[in-house]
Amino acid sequence: MIPVDVTVCTYNSGKFLKPCLASIKRNIPVKTLWIVDNYSSDGTIKIAEGFGANIVKSHGSLAESRQLSFNLVETSEFVNVDSDIILSDNWFSNISRFLTVKHGAVWGVCLTMLPIQHRHYQEAMYSFKKPSRYNLIFLGDMLARKEAVEGLTFPSDYNHGAVAGEDYYIKGFIEKKGFKTLTAPNIYVKHYCNPPPLGLKTFWAGASTRLSERRGIFSVLARTLLSGPQGMFAAIRSHDALVLPYWVRYRCEQVYGWLHWNKYYNFRRPA
Repeated sequence: MIPVDVTVCTYNSGKFLKPCLASIKRNIPVKTLWIVDNYSSDGTIKIAEGFGANIVKSHGSLAESRQLSFNLVETSEFVNVDSDIILSDNWFSNISRFLTVKHGAVWGVCLTMLPIQHRHYQEAMYSFKKPSRYNLIFLGDMLARKEAVEGLTFPSDYNHGAVAGEDYYIKGFIEKKGFKTLTAPNIYVKHYCNPPPLGLKTFWAGASTRLSERRGIFSVLARTLLSGPQGMFAAIRSHDALVLPYWVRYRCEQVYGWLHWNKYYNFRRPA
């Protein structure tokens, strides 16, 4: 296998970074490991140094850090891995089969691995769609062509703060260049994260649906109205009554964040 550059963006990512980088070393023929760090204050840098990474500092948003990391790549194909992703065995050899001449980027399916106290979020998510079809993370384990992301720049909304949805924007950018993108079937990775807690981060997610997804108020309200029957279905299926109020409140707080976007969009999040 031809070695490829690997990019990882970090900000206080020490909790999961070591197993993340270990899975990269096991599964990818790495030429250069690039870490773009947003001035972490935990043990992120020490962990990255232990894996021989080339570390570049960035004061920008996650979108700007991703753009910088892509610019650092020197190989014709490269891999981007989120700092809380654990690649499955033989990930690179398996996913490489899907990067045809027509494809600019391919990725696997992220299975969200949540601590037990956040089970209501996961039970709601996976009650609506099978894990293999519920994939909202396009860059978590992306194999891409360098030419597919050349010339990438973000609108100012993404650079003011840590607006969500930069992965949607990158996916769209690649497709506008004439390339296809693909979620590769039966290739799974583990995504170790905490879901958006009710409160600040949910307001931020609502603001981001307005700024990055350009979702209108009627679309946001429709999702909120559907949260009742969706939450009821999830509660029945999971035998957990608390899923219903959790999911309804989650969607309602996103509406609040959409309405007050200028107050919540500049929320600094871990990479």
